[in-house]
Amino acid sequence: GGLVKPDIVFFGESLPEGFFRHYREDTDAADLMLIMGTSLYVGPVNMLPDMVSGVPRILINRERAGSIGSRKEDVMLLGDIEAEAKAIMKALDW
Repeated sequence: GGLVKPDIVFFGESLPEGFFRHYREDTDAADLMLIMGTSLYVGPVNMLPDMVSGVPRILINRERAGSIGSRKEDVMLLGDIEAEAKAIMKALDW
């Protein structure tokens, strides 16, 4: 046995190389940006919401974050993240 590490990036760790290879093409191709549970203080991921244009940016969070809410297509669902996500799933009949 060895240590089991989840497939996530912990604070202070480097992002995978693929992030830096693909983030521009991914943001250009996005139809929607879903942002959940973040302060958007830590880079470079905090720059992603500002890289998309003309698509909805949906923030599901306890509080405002970044520039979300400054564009007409932005949606902010402020409150309990789990409750908001469940409400969306129910509305979509998932």
